[in-house]
Amino acid sequence: MLSQKDYEAFHAVVHSSRLSSDEFEIGTVDYVDRLERLYPDFTRVSIVYKPTRVMKNYVAGCLSYWICMFEQDVEGGAFKVI
Repeated sequence: MLSQKDYEAFHAVVHSSRLSSDEFEIGTVDYVDRLERLYPDFTRVSIVYKPTRVMKNYVAGCLSYWICMFEQDVEGGAFKVI
């Protein structure tokens, strides 16, 4: 599960890019590795940009590293309509 701070950071990145939060779907599941070990401090985050159906996955933990990766993807045009 994501913290309120994570959701606020997500919306701030989207807002600064001039995209709309309504154009994104965000989903979370518990982080499980390839050996099916559960990591309770981590969350797998899936973000779908609805207009293009582009999906990116991130791992959220105690740091906001996933937000930096999401911001780089947004700035790099990963979610832009072609």
